[in-house]
Amino acid sequence: MNDLTQARPPLSVVIGATQPWPEIRGCLDSLYAQASAAGVEILVADGTGRALPENSPYPEVRRLESLGATVFQLRALAMAEAQGEIVAVTEDHCRVAPDWCGQILRAHREFPDAAVIGGAVENGATARLIDWANFFASNDRFLPPLPAGQDGTATGQANISYKRRVIPCEYPALDILEKFYNERLRERGEKIINDGRIIVAHVQSLGFWGSCLIHYHDARVVAGFYLPRISTLTRLLRIAKCLAFPLRVLVATARITLRTILRKPGYRGRMLMSCPLVAVLFCFHTAGELAGCIAGPGDSPSRMR
Repeated sequence: MNDLTQARPPLSVVIGATQPWPEIRGCLDSLYAQASAAGVEILVADGTGRALPENSPYPEVRRLESLGATVFQLRALAMAEAQGEIVAVTEDHCRVAPDWCGQILRAHREFPDAAVIGGAVENGATARLIDWANFFASNDRFLPPLPAGQDGTATGQANISYKRRVIPCEYPALDILEKFYNERLRERGEKIINDGRIIVAHVQSLGFWGSCLIHYHDARVVAGFYLPRISTLTRLLRIAKCLAFPLRVLVATARITLRTILRKPGYRGRMLMSCPLVAVLFCFHTAGELAGCIAGPGDSPSRMR
């Protein structure tokens, strides 16, 4: 065993920060003590230069600065610098469970053949129906309970971790989105699972227009980043699907509503009440996807947070 392997922390946690302090405070307050106790490395990739305060109360956090970088570029920067045997990712507006680090380490020991392990995501913004709609539109399938070891689509950047052997030395620009990177790993035959014992709360309250716009930009980013990977025919088919947006919005809203009320009975009431707002968000999502298919991602990557 070489000195580098001996020196590696058991876990690195990567957080991209596009907003100034105190946006990240809740995340670090929930993470810092448990990470320090377990020898876990925390890396904050700061795109503002002000993500952490002067005289930071988190002296062991590594801050990596890249002014004006998108959240995707920030995560890529921190992923490339992370030294842990396992590398986990969360967001600056999330709150991790008190045993989050320990549960990640346990899960990777329990599932040694899993390259990627996602966890459960709870809604931490519950005051308004638009906040519930925003959450359901993105995270409904990752609400607890989630069976441990369930193979399938893993959570994204809110709650996901990788074994070091699948972390590239240099994160390619196209692979900055976890969605794309996970697809490549699956194509290579790697195992991707979820474990519902790894829990974060997603705390994002953007108001009505903020929620609409974040879904527009998110869809445009994904559609635009796919363009180099797809044929002209596939691109035209995706444009045609977007143009049939009334049917598409209806189907997407019905799918999420039924999936939630059937599989997550504790959330039925909130899902039914916020269903009309979910449909509105999917209208913006479809518009963003159409723009991405036609004109690429534009400046939408810089609008994500």
